[in-house]
Amino acid sequence: MADNIIKQDDRIRQEEINIEPSSKQWEEEQWEEECFNIGCQKARDEAVKKLTQIEQKLHECRDKSWKVVGFRERTLLTRFGEITIKRRLYKNNNGEYRFLLDDYMNWRPNQSTTPKMLD
Repeated sequence: MADNIIKQDDRIRQEEINIEPSSKQWEEEQWEEECFNIGCQKARDEAVKKLTQIEQKLHECRDKSWKVVGFRERTLLTRFGEITIKRRLYKNNNGEYRFLLDDYMNWRPNQSTTPKMLD
């Protein structure tokens, strides 16, 4: 009796979804990967947004002897994939160059991963 109910229930679900069993199996195996990819994309978008906000605050609070000479992009590998951020390059009266965001975030020159990826 229970077997008949389960079989009937499976048949009804397949008819409601209107897919073949082999296609259904593929979707069941892929949903987790699809959700993971969506989550990672949202995390990358949020990371770029937050880093942009930090970069802006650093610009507003900087020692005014540091003048902006341009913007540069930097791509970093994070736990949720690659992100590319745009940050200001500064130069002071002594001819020194700095990226305030890199200094603040403890990103070394030529480092291609975030510090958490190195842990």
